[in-house]
Amino acid sequence: AQGGPTLELALGTGRIALPLASQSIRVDGIDISTAMVSRLLAKPGGAGISITHTAGGRVEDYQASN
Repeated sequence: AQGGPTLELALGTGRIALPLASQSIRVDGIDISTAMVSRLLAKPGGAGISITHTAGGRVEDYQASN
């Protein structure tokens, strides 16, 4: 895959983020639900996802870290 990192809003359980991460694409995610993010992190490959904000995280607060 080519290109830079990906930001996924409403990350949830990783339905989109996990396949991207498995292709060596850096994925940053924002989600309001800590329960959903916990489910994502428990999945194989979930630890490779950078969770930027949870429990009220706002896209306005997101700062990319190249």
